[in-house]
Amino acid sequence: MLEFIIKGYPEHHGMTEQLHRLVPGERLLISDPFGTINYRGPGTFIAAGAGITPFLAIIRRLARDGELGSHRLLYSNKGPADIINAQELRHYLGPDLRLLCTRESDCHCEAQRIDKRYLQATIGDLAQRFYICGPPPFVKAINTALIELGAEPDALVFER
Repeated sequence: MLEFIIKGYPEHHGMTEQLHRLVPGERLLISDPFGTINYRGPGTFIAAGAGITPFLAIIRRLARDGELGSHRLLYSNKGPADIINAQELRHYLGPDLRLLCTRESDCHCEAQRIDKRYLQATIGDLAQRFYICGPPPFVKAINTALIELGAEPDALVFER
């Protein structure tokens, strides 16, 4: 099965806007994939917005194979309505899922950003892998914060 998760950003006039205008029966030309994140073992997933998409396939496979137990997900969005597949993520990860909202929140989200201070308070073990995906400034900031906190650069898995 091939599933597409494409989040539309009304303020961005580009590819996702055009994809959301497609109607059933229209043709779509798809190129080879790029920018993949490969699973390299247990760790913490850190995502912002549509950056959750590469992790969904990994989390689903780990859950199917009964190997999800030692993984966590920190997932940031602007608001609760922006969270992709929240119910599915809660089902798979339970208390190992932390949902954060930066602009508006509700009782299911922590009202704050994932930043160095948050990582320091939340991550107990820096000797693990960290999978990071989101907008480029987010990925850069999280990678920098994790290294400053003591994570090994080789333990950071992200699109290069």
